[in-house]
Amino acid sequence: MLVERTAYDEVPPRVEYAPTEKARSIFPVFGHLHRWAITYEL
Repeated sequence: MLVERTAYDEVPPRVEYAPTEKARSIFPVFGHLHRWAITYEL
């Protein structure tokens, strides 16, 4: 699982999503892809 979902018993209903440790471990990849896209003006 890459995202944790937390539902709160409130009115109106509220739900929060947070990345798991597994998801956070791929964040550096997104940084490299971002720099690559800027370099090649995508």
